[in-house]
Amino acid sequence: MNSRGLMLLTRNARVFARSPALLRRAYLGSRPVFSNGVNHGIRFHSSHSNNDKSATLKVDDPQLMIAFTCKKCDTRSSHAFSRQSYYKGTVLIQCPGCKNRHLIADNLKIFRDNKVNLEDILKEQGQSVATTTDDLAFEDIPESLRGLIGHHAKDAPEAYRKDESDTDKVHELPGPKKEAYATAPDKTTDAFIKYQEKLDQKAKSLGLKDAAELQEKLKEDIELKKKEFNAVDPLKELEAYERKKAEEIQKNKDSKTIKVRSPIDKDAPVAPYKTLDSFIDVEKAKELPAKELQFIWRARFQNKEGNFHAAFKQYPVC
Repeated sequence: MNSRGLMLLTRNARVFARSPALLRRAYLGSRPVFSNGVNHGIRFHSSHSNNDKSATLKVDDPQLMIAFTCKKCDTRSSHAFSRQSYYKGTVLIQCPGCKNRHLIADNLKIFRDNKVNLEDILKEQGQSVATTTDDLAFEDIPESLRGLIGHHAKDAPEAYRKDESDTDKVHELPGPKKEAYATAPDKTTDAFIKYQEKLDQKAKSLGLKDAAELQEKLKEDIELKKKEFNAVDPLKELEAYERKKAEEIQKNKDSKTIKVRSPIDKDAPVAPYKTLDSFIDVEKAKELPAKELQFIWRARFQNKEGNFHAAFKQYPVC
């Protein structure tokens, strides 16, 4: 990239945030940064602040403003551009004096091989971006923004200066509406009070002063009960219960298995196709009535899902 054609910001550049939410005066600190031998004093005005008493102003579009002096022609100018273009797109600013274009951000990789903005360029050189308005000049602010952030300038006219207390009263956004909600009683507290009363009654029935004395008297019994309860491992009980259930399920499954034929002889030759003997013992089934034969045939396949089977009477062919 030709550094003469696309120059970075020169001295005393300032950037201000303009968001649709709240524009707040931030606590800021300044530090000069250097790039290519050029002094860059960059200032960001943040829309976030930890100060609850900061000024809050509603604005339209999320925008950034930058004011800088071109080193080539020594022309001072200020410009505004969208916040989205700075962080997502490519921003070039033309100097009104020498007409040179200054590269502010290139997230589309048009002029560089990687995404970059002004903050990234300075960060690569071990510098940080200062965020202060301590030396902001009123003339650097465009006329369209002077009514919005003009009071931050160090030389702001009296008409633009604002008292902090008045700013809070005028520009502070209204808080959420307070609605009356029916609050439910704290059942935990009520239960604790009733339990405490029961303990006091128990203590008085035993001739004691209060629940504290009752607890002291029954301290040994309480410790024994704790040891007794701690001796029981709930995890082992759960594992034993699960094993018992698994054994019952397996037992029920085995009891439902119906053997309809003898085991197949391992020495018998395996035919290339299945015959009726592959399913039932035909010799034994010949003597059975039709109803029992149908029952055996259906039972043979009842444990196999997806099987379609039927049994019907064969009539003689004339």
